[in-house]
Amino acid sequence: MIIFGIDAAQQHQTLAAFFSLPDNLALTLDAENRITAASAGLLALIGVDERGVLGQPFTALLFDADRSAVAARLQEAREQGETVRFSARLRCGDGRFVGLAWSVIQAGSEGWLVLSAHEVGVNLDNAARLSPELTDRLTGLPALALFLQRVDHGLQRLRRNPSARFAVVSLELDRFHLVNHRFGYWAGDLLLTEVAHRLQRNVRPTDLVSRVGGDEFCVLLEDVRDVAAPLRVVQRWREQVAVPFRVGNHELSWGFSAGVAVVDQAALSGETPLSSEAVLSEAQLAMREAKRQGGAATVISDPALHLTVQQQFETEAELRAAIEQDAFEPYYQPIVDLETRAVVGFEALVRWHHPRRGVLPPAAFLEVAETSGLIDAIGKQVIEKALATLRTWHEALGRATLTIAVNVSPRQLCAPGFVEWLLAAVTKCGVPPETVKVEITESAVLDQGEKTLAILSRLRGVGLQVMLDDFGTGFSSLSCLYQIPAQAIKIDRSFVAVIDTQRGYDFVRGVVDLAHALGLDVVCEGVETEAQHAQVKALGARWGQGYLYSRPVTSDQALAMLLCGQ
Repeated sequence: MIIFGIDAAQQHQTLAAFFSLPDNLALTLDAENRITAASAGLLALIGVDERGVLGQPFTALLFDADRSAVAARLQEAREQGETVRFSARLRCGDGRFVGLAWSVIQAGSEGWLVLSAHEVGVNLDNAARLSPELTDRLTGLPALALFLQRVDHGLQRLRRNPSARFAVVSLELDRFHLVNHRFGYWAGDLLLTEVAHRLQRNVRPTDLVSRVGGDEFCVLLEDVRDVAAPLRVVQRWREQVAVPFRVGNHELSWGFSAGVAVVDQAALSGETPLSSEAVLSEAQLAMREAKRQGGAATVISDPALHLTVQQQFETEAELRAAIEQDAFEPYYQPIVDLETRAVVGFEALVRWHHPRRGVLPPAAFLEVAETSGLIDAIGKQVIEKALATLRTWHEALGRATLTIAVNVSPRQLCAPGFVEWLLAAVTKCGVPPETVKVEITESAVLDQGEKTLAILSRLRGVGLQVMLDDFGTGFSSLSCLYQIPAQAIKIDRSFVAVIDTQRGYDFVRGVVDLAHALGLDVVCEGVETEAQHAQVKALGARWGQGYLYSRPVTSDQALAMLLCGQ
């Protein structure tokens, strides 16, 4: 497995960073299973120095009865290219054996392996090992089934002892996918393994840490004194667990979102018997709300959160019905030439014709559409109608130069078959590809990396235009501007709104100059006053969009605007 974007030297730097982490138990093996490096934590655990292990066959350091099984697992890791797990006893310098649960990751094209471990006991024998179905394959932590069993035990104890109280914490890493995309999946596996070990070192022996899937962990906190106790624990994790480390030449700062469900006697008073699955669901619900708030937050589950979720479920049901009823329409906001004020194109903006609430803007439903996966169907309805309208405008004007800009979300852009569907829709409507502009945000590139860049290059290759929307609002703007095969960028309205300040003016001027240096055109969004129009025009922006020219209008109103301008 090759690390994405990292050369061999950076791979060694990455491993050195992981090996230097406190108490980390890790080593690397060459193609012959000889030890090529060992972490300080592992050497300290077994009481030897590097000279005692480097160059030695790994299996020679194991308990005799474990050697053949371990050799088979190492071979399996190489052949399958996947992370494998095993438990084995490692000999210490004083002759004792320490039981370790190992994760093996293939991390190179020449058959070398990275092994990471955590201590599970001394003189480990078969009777002490967890069955595979109760153990997470990557980290060696208890799996979901065992975690739910422990929560069940907590509920039973709570029924016997009304004064008891425990908590479940659902924890998910923030923007973990960026680690996989930037550095490779093996680096992501090492990060997950290290997080697992850090969490274990920062809980009491009576607590239980489990990995329930992906980058989500759950922790059972037994015997919490009050509702605030889990919050103090999570804050300690933020200070002691989520510390930065280096990957290659990059320092990676990472964090997590957490949801907390506190279970006491009051939680048992409902009409429906409380189950372990329901407790975990409460914590996960709160965690997702923390994610929605932007991450790096902790949320406690409460009735108000349930009301919010219920509203989201209702909105989702209404969205599904609206898709069936074809209730989504594009409204059109003109894009004008700043020199002549002539309309050169429109941006298609989705509106929902709600049966009770009237015409709704995207802010009223787009978040639910994204999280529910309905954004793809809604986007296709809007794009189809916008392309058909563009064809009508071309015919009415007697020319095919007017453009239409359609917004495509990161999820929609990378959905299977979307690109084929879009190209077929353009062909079916009979509009020139160069009159169709695909607007994407910076997050589209950050979420999918090279996959997104390949898709955008394909769109460019068949003639469609690409525009980077809301430029300046993401945390990797310059990187995106350099990589994306775009023809234009749109400066976000928040910067145009403060262009009358020196800082705002300097920002817009800098972006326009940078765009021109890269051969890109600039659209300034949110132009609302004549002064703003004059300023963005003087700075060299080519196009403007905003309420000064027109609010979003229906297709008929847009056509009337075009005919009046001829």
